[in-house]
Amino acid sequence: MVFNDQGTGETMNTKDSKSQENPLILIVDDAPVNLQVLSGLLTGANYEIAAAIDGEEAISVASHVFPDIILLDIIMPGLDGYEVCKRLKARPQTKDIPIIFLTAKTEPEDIMEGFQIGGADYVTKPFNSKELLTKVHTHLELKKTRERQKELISKLQEKIEEISKAESLKQRTRILRRIFSTQR
Repeated sequence: MVFNDQGTGETMNTKDSKSQENPLILIVDDAPVNLQVLSGLLTGANYEIAAAIDGEEAISVASHVFPDIILLDIIMPGLDGYEVCKRLKARPQTKDIPIIFLTAKTEPEDIMEGFQIGGADYVTKPFNSKELLTKVHTHLELKKTRERQKELISKLQEKIEEISKAESLKQRTRILRRIFSTQR
């Protein structure tokens, strides 16, 4: 489900989500009021929003629309946020999506568990809007940087292969020249 500017839900077209200029954020929370508040805050900051009300739906949505970042509550019926995070991090298609836990769980061991299972950050409720927006922006920038690094590494590997092939060709040419020059 994606929220429009009025905060009402509508079905999301999975192909259009990645063609949007604005980053797509998946909000996962079982409380509709939290979804509405977060949706309003994030759409006001020019983000596209998808929403899920439980863990199973979160995994399904994330696997179809590939959000740029996920805001994930921990305390939910069925699959809790920790289990959702574990499952998303175990899947090749979703493992690189940054997950920010947004939860009422404030104990240090809860926070540590969130990081240990692959969470990128942890924000406690009630949250400060500016802090949340700053963390979302920061993790989106980090994700872009990692993606650029992967592209550059891939291009460098291609160039190294080209150079290796060219070097190998030069060596073969020298050997063939020696062979032919000794046969004369």
